[in-house]
Amino acid sequence: MIEAPDREATHDLDHYLRPLRRRWRLVLLGIALGAVLGVVAIEAVSPEYTATASILVTPTGVDTTGDNATGRTQGPVNLDTEAQVVRSEAVLLAAREAIGFRASVAALRRRVTVTVPANTTVLEVAYKARSAEEARAGARTLARAYLDNRAASAEAELRKHAASVRGRMDALRQRLRAAASVVASRPPNSAARAFARARMDSYTAQISALASDHDRLTTTIVTPGRVIADPELPAGPSSPIRVVLLASAIMAGLLIGVLAAVVRDRTDPQVRDVAPLDELGVPVLVVASTDGEAANGEAAKGEAANGERDRAPLRAYHGLAHAVFGAFGARRVAVTVAGVSAHQRRTAVADRLTAALTRLHTAVLVQHPGDGAPEAPGEALDHVRVAFVGDALETFDMAQLRSELDGLKEAADVVVVDAPPFIGHPVTEALAAYCDGVILVVEIGVTRLDDLAHAVRQIDVTGGHVLGAAVIRRARAGGRARGDVPDGAPVQPHDPALYSPASPAMDAETGR
Repeated sequence: MIEAPDREATHDLDHYLRPLRRRWRLVLLGIALGAVLGVVAIEAVSPEYTATASILVTPTGVDTTGDNATGRTQGPVNLDTEAQVVRSEAVLLAAREAIGFRASVAALRRRVTVTVPANTTVLEVAYKARSAEEARAGARTLARAYLDNRAASAEAELRKHAASVRGRMDALRQRLRAAASVVASRPPNSAARAFARARMDSYTAQISALASDHDRLTTTIVTPGRVIADPELPAGPSSPIRVVLLASAIMAGLLIGVLAAVVRDRTDPQVRDVAPLDELGVPVLVVASTDGEAANGEAAKGEAANGERDRAPLRAYHGLAHAVFGAFGARRVAVTVAGVSAHQRRTAVADRLTAALTRLHTAVLVQHPGDGAPEAPGEALDHVRVAFVGDALETFDMAQLRSELDGLKEAADVVVVDAPPFIGHPVTEALAAYCDGVILVVEIGVTRLDDLAHAVRQIDVTGGHVLGAAVIRRARAGGRARGDVPDGAPVQPHDPALYSPASPAMDAETGR
C-alpha cells in the first residue's frame, strides 16, 4: 500500500487560501455587494459640515488666584470646566433660541464638540450642521452665547459680592453708632469711654477697607474672553468621508464573502480538488476529463487533430500503466479500478488503463456484462482483451471469482478489474482485499468526501493496497471542466516515443 509520508500536523498558507480559490465567486460577490451598499450609503447619508470658532478665555475679574500662565487647570481659568460650560444647558438654551434649532437641547449637544489645545487658554468650539452656512452660524452663535453666559455669570458674582460688602458695612456702621453713644455718655477719663473709642477706631478702619472693596467691585469691568478665530465657511462636508465609507463597505463585503466561502466549503460534501487525496495520502496518478482529454494531454490534442484520435487519450494513461508496473515489478498481478460513491457512473479509466498496459505487456480487462459502455468512449479499444465474470459478481461468489481471476492471471501479466463503486457494493471491498492493488476513480464534483475517506479506510483495514487515484473532471460545453484541479497536479510523466506511430500493433489474440 502506498502510504503518505509522515508530516507534522501543520498547515501552510495555501491550505487556508484553498477554500477562497475554490469559492472565488462568493468572495467577488461579497466585494460587489459591499461596494453597492457603500454607494447606497453614500447617497443615503446626508452630508454634515463642521465649523470651528476659537475662543481665548481670560479672567473675568472675579478670580483672585493670580495670572493664567499655566493655561489649563492650574491658573485662574480651568479650561476643562469651561469646556463643560460651553455644552451646559444654559448656554445651549440661549444658542438654541438664536440658531432657531427646533429639536431638543440633547440633540443640539450632540452637534457640539469642544476641545482644548495643549498648554493654552483657548477653547475650540465646533458645530456640526446639514449645511455649511448653518454650521458657521451655529459655531459663531455658540461662541457668543458662551461669552455672554460667562460675562453674565461674572457680573452676577460681582453684584453678589458687592451686596455682601454693603451688608457688612451697614452692620459695622450700626456698631460704630453704638460705640459713639457709649463715648458720649461716659466721663472723659473712664475706662468704658476709652474702650468704646478704641472700638470706634476699629470699626471706622474696617468700614474704610470695605468701602474700598465695594468701589472695586462696582467698577470692575468683566472680561469673559474673546473670539480669536471666527468660524470659516466649510469647504466640504466633514462626514461622511466617502472614500472611508466606501472602503469600509467593501472590506465588510470582503469579510462576508470570505466567511460565506469558508462556510460553503466546509459544508460541501463533494470532492472539489485533489487536496483531500493529498491529505489522505493517496497519490494522483492521472487527471483527465470525461471527454477523453487529460490534464497533461496538450500533445494528445495535436495528435487527435491529425486524425489519431485513438492514440491521444491513451497517452495520458501511460503514466498510470507505469505506476502499476513500478509498484509490482515483473510478477503477475490483478488491479481493481473502482469508483468511490454509489452514484458515480462508469468511466473509461479501466478501459484506457488496459489499453495502455497492452503496449508494454499482456493485459486483460475484466468487466460485468451488464456494465454497459463507458461514460466517455472515444478511443479504439478493439485490441483489448475483455473477460466477463458476471455470475460471480452477481452471486457474490468470491471463490468462483478468485478462481476465474487466478486463471486470467496465468494467461496475462496484468488483470484489470473494472469494479462497481465501493459504497453500496460489498463485492468491491472483497476485490480490493484480494487484488494486488486498487486505483480509485474520483470524480470532481461527484465523489463525496466522506465516501472517499471511508473507502480508503476500508481498503486499509482489509489489507488492500491503494496505488493511487484517477481524478476525473466532468466536461462542460466549450471544453471547460467542472472542478478546481490545479494544472500542477502530480500526474506521472509519460514517454511519447512509446506511443509513436512506429509502435508495433497489438495482436488480437495475445493482446500484445
